[in-house]
Amino acid sequence: MRCQDKRHVILQLFKLVTDLLRSTPHARTQKVKPNLNRSWNLILLFWVIVLSSCKEQVSDFFFDPSKISEHTTFIYHYDANRVMSQVSIFHMLMSGLVVDSMVTRTEFVYNNKGQLIREEEKTEISEEPTITEYHYAANDSLISEMTIRPEGDTSYWAVYEYFPDGRRMIFNRSLILHVEPEQDLGDIDFSKYDTIQERNEFDYVGNECQVQREFDLQNNLIRTITFEYRNIELMKETHFTYLEDKKMIEKTKFYDYSKSSIKPDSYALDHRSDTIEVTRNEFKNGLLSSLIEAYDYGASVIKTFFEGDKEIGKISYDRQMKSKYVTLHEYYENGKLRETKSYLEELNK
Repeated sequence: MRCQDKRHVILQLFKLVTDLLRSTPHARTQKVKPNLNRSWNLILLFWVIVLSSCKEQVSDFFFDPSKISEHTTFIYHYDANRVMSQVSIFHMLMSGLVVDSMVTRTEFVYNNKGQLIREEEKTEISEEPTITEYHYAANDSLISEMTIRPEGDTSYWAVYEYFPDGRRMIFNRSLILHVEPEQDLGDIDFSKYDTIQERNEFDYVGNECQVQREFDLQNNLIRTITFEYRNIELMKETHFTYLEDKKMIEKTKFYDYSKSSIKPDSYALDHRSDTIEVTRNEFKNGLLSSLIEAYDYGASVIKTFFEGDKEIGKISYDRQMKSKYVTLHEYYENGKLRETKSYLEELNK
């Protein structure tokens, strides 16, 4: 982008974000006074983004190869058309020179029906692999998956059921490392996980998930999400949290299908009806070209770029850290990921 074009782009972005915050169905129909300071945070953030660099483009993805700090290459080995193994080679760079590297190899195991039943991922410095197992019902449908760390901990477990319109998750849980406040990372025992850190359960009526519940490791209900539909389209989510015996609204999320029946736009309001999150899809010739996501009242903004059905790049802006993280994806002719390149850049103060 030429510097002399910045004024035009700023006006376009001003209109874009203003539309996101003020032209939602909620804003038109509800008598709620918005928090203008937080709403303007989004507009100001986009202003900062444009002013950060003459090179940065908004409508088209731009990547500066001279700034690459991380580079990963993916190599695949096939048996006929089936991927049998994947090797990822990661390099960390400073001033164009490699300062660190890591090689990770993943082996894929299939059953006699050609279904993936096991992945074994191992780095060059690990003695044992991380294993992911996939389990199928008699009708060949995937019903569960489980990830097991080298130390034997089950770090992730998900269970699925099938409905007329497709597969739905009905349960998942994950384990995470326990880190004490102000603990030095060098003192962490990475071989030890907490017990169950969180667990999610899903209730369905017909094809529609009506309620999602999240429990902590003491089996206390800590979050509930209720879902509302219009015909088959999800229109509203209400997120509740719990403090002792009090049930409080955390946020309410609304969906807008005016541009696409498959990829709706959305926005979320907190309990004061301030805009917390915004998601907006942009299309060219009927295909998704970009996705804009804003979180935490505009403190974090992510723009993802697409060509065809592939993600080609992403720019993540952090307003508090005054930085952006840029990632580029490149693919083989068969559509498999070939390389990822990225760098972190400070925004102008």
